[in-house]
Amino acid sequence: MDPRELAIQNAIADLNSGVFKSERAAASWHKVPRSTLQGRRAGQQPHAIAHQNQQRLTPEQEQFLVEWILEEDSRAQPPSHPRVREMATRILRMNGDCQPLGQLWVSHFVARNPRVASIVGRKIESVRTTGANYETIKAFLELFERTRIELGIQYEDIWNMDETGVALGVCTNARVLASSSKKKAYVKSPEDREWVSVIETVSATGAKLQCLVIFKGKHLQTTWFPATSTPNWLYTTSENGWTSNSIGSEWLQRIFIPNTAPTSGGYRLLLLDGHGSHTPIDFMWLCASSGIGLAIAEAFVQAKASRVIITGRQLERLEQAAQTLQQSSPASEVVPMVCDINAEYEINNLWQRLLLDDIFVNVLVLNAADTSSGPTLPVRDFLLQLRTAMQTNLFSHLVAVSNFLQQPKDQLAGKPKSIINISSFAAHANPSPLQAAYSVSKASFAHTLQLLADELSPDECQIVNIHPGAVQTDAVKNVPQEIKDAVVWDEVGLPAAFSVWASSEQARFLHGRFVWGNWDVIELMQRKAEFADPGFLKLGLQGTEYVDRTTIFEKIRLAA
Repeated sequence: MDPRELAIQNAIADLNSGVFKSERAAASWHKVPRSTLQGRRAGQQPHAIAHQNQQRLTPEQEQFLVEWILEEDSRAQPPSHPRVREMATRILRMNGDCQPLGQLWVSHFVARNPRVASIVGRKIESVRTTGANYETIKAFLELFERTRIELGIQYEDIWNMDETGVALGVCTNARVLASSSKKKAYVKSPEDREWVSVIETVSATGAKLQCLVIFKGKHLQTTWFPATSTPNWLYTTSENGWTSNSIGSEWLQRIFIPNTAPTSGGYRLLLLDGHGSHTPIDFMWLCASSGIGLAIAEAFVQAKASRVIITGRQLERLEQAAQTLQQSSPASEVVPMVCDINAEYEINNLWQRLLLDDIFVNVLVLNAADTSSGPTLPVRDFLLQLRTAMQTNLFSHLVAVSNFLQQPKDQLAGKPKSIINISSFAAHANPSPLQAAYSVSKASFAHTLQLLADELSPDECQIVNIHPGAVQTDAVKNVPQEIKDAVVWDEVGLPAAFSVWASSEQARFLHGRFVWGNWDVIELMQRKAEFADPGFLKLGLQGTEYVDRTTIFEKIRLAA
């Protein structure tokens, strides 16, 4: 808490407990203005709280920014004032706010958030701040050697890529934001990501690749290069002089892949640091690591999606799924990310991480489900099941949808967006014996997406609800065999391929509809004219046309 605010609260507490008899005495002892103390006791709010509605960022967003600053500080990378402004601007863009921040915004932000302070950052060599220890190094070397042996990778096929920075015109200490408990902060040298970055690549046997130099700007300028002695490197630009996902992809396609063909036709190994731009994951986020979700992920990989993100609670299971997917199509990058779909803060944090790394998702597939089962009686038990099912099948999915739709529009310009909801026939089956909570929650989310589709055109975001059909996944492994024998099962690849098609421009006429993943695509397209009916293939009650009271009375009058 702000020391001044703490003093005010202590003064109020001492007055209320009788330590002081008068406000004057309490104010004098705690060194706070008497008028402020009087106002607080009369119900006035602190200035920062009273004016929250006038702040550009919400309190939650400012808190996220504070946590990011402290995390960067803990890594010896305390952000400078311009970098904090840039991060705040990115968050504003998520709100649709494209207006520039005021000149004194950072100073006011620091004043509102006493956990951070503006202090002098002193340069220190990176090697002194990495926190390397025996356990970390041992674990890395064991993983490295195991990977090399298992895949039969030759040393000449092992490469290390890293980036360094040239802080043009900066050779002295600069002001940064860090924890307010410090008087000074150490900054890893070079503080590279704000100026000019150089990506370098060297093999284990000493071979070198062309460097990629990243200038800050929109276009390369001839005045940046001397007429003679310019190295034969590749040059590009970014908005801030840092590497980015698109530049990382450019480096892979133009430098690394063409120049590092494995000597024996096998594998090559690329060692990277942990910076997000080295693992770009721009396109897909899939909420599953097994069953139908895994099959859908594989279908997107086979469709040559640039990158696929799969999420789930268990890292080991995710990594196994990612390895399987990667083997099926090495051209796509598959990234496992741990996220509990029932924890709203984890979902929000995941999207914030994507934003910070300039990763923008344009296809969102929602597959996680709570399959709570049971009758509606007794109602007390049903209520518990329903709360659990609604949390997963409705509210958590809506948190993901909200984050997906709030991505900066300028970053997704020209890139179609799609939401694919893997639902269930239980959403419309009647009756649904012993599936009350599951069917109600599934129907609720599917209907919510239908309403959302009424407000969004397919050009803005294409939304499709899909029942995947009868697929033998882990969810049905405990079903009695006699029931399994009575069901006509579908191949899991059928709804998977259907989901890829449903996210395409060719399937725009499905916007806002509920379809089955085992339906024939060609037949659906032949019947496209039927989709002109706004109620066709939608969930809900279809009654008589609504007529307002005035019209009814007018018809009665005319009939009389």
